[in-house]
Amino acid sequence: MRVPQPQPRPAGLAGLLLAVLLLAAAGPVRADGPSRPATPAEQAFYSQVMAVLVKSAPAAPPPGWEEIERTQLKPPRYVGEGSEQDPMGLDYHLRWSDLPRGRAAQEAQARAGAEVVRRQMADQSTAAQEKRVEALAAQVGQALERGDMATVNRLQGEMDKLYDEINHVQSKRDAELQAVLKRHQVKDVEAGVSLLVNSAVVEFIGRVAKDQPVAGLAVYRQEGEDNPHLGWREGYSWVFLGAGWKLMREGDHQYMEFTPKAGVAHTTAQNLVVRVQAAPERARALLAALDWAALKALIK
Repeated sequence: MRVPQPQPRPAGLAGLLLAVLLLAAAGPVRADGPSRPATPAEQAFYSQVMAVLVKSAPAAPPPGWEEIERTQLKPPRYVGEGSEQDPMGLDYHLRWSDLPRGRAAQEAQARAGAEVVRRQMADQSTAAQEKRVEALAAQVGQALERGDMATVNRLQGEMDKLYDEINHVQSKRDAELQAVLKRHQVKDVEAGVSLLVNSAVVEFIGRVAKDQPVAGLAVYRQEGEDNPHLGWREGYSWVFLGAGWKLMREGDHQYMEFTPKAGVAHTTAQNLVVRVQAAPERARALLAALDWAALKALIK
């Protein structure tokens, strides 16, 4: 026996806007565990390596863009208990945006999306089905009280058909909204560079392929994609420094895995991952702007 449950309807613009607001408001989440004071060697390692990362990163944003994120340097006072058993991980991030162009696109999307939603809310094409669902739900409750399971199942089947009709209309409405938002979508308005020291595993979310090399190093590229809830997401370019990296495959899933050297102090930079999120040409320009000689000299 299946007892009818309320079925969610597609989120439409309200759900999309809520997702965007939540994404914008969300900050990094830390899971704190047992810790110990950082040693002088760990603090010195942090300061020395981060100084190289800062010097090696692009000195200025792309012309006409503004800096919107930069890692603030702060040597650690505490580290996790047992962290000395693995190479000490560090990361440095920079991010820039073409703010006027991005804001103009967001405002255009909001205006166009609001007009679509206003028209859709006035559309009563599913009102009859929704009213019939409410009536059937009441009948199901009565049948359950009588223990008439045959009637419950029959009514549930009728409700399922009505839900299919309602969801079909909602899917068409969502597709219309997505198309309108996409028409006002812009690309190449944000870019970021991340320098990650002593990573263990790097997951590739999607397909990657070899791109043009930089500084004699292989570049892996994953192109951008249109996310149905978040809009256009720029692709990523990765460069891996260090002798212990190996490309792993499990079916269609690809990732890089690092095997650290044995008998080496955990305050040693054994590898470096350069990750650039940007449109293809801009990603290549940002990669070219890095101080590769200084980055290569970090790896021991």
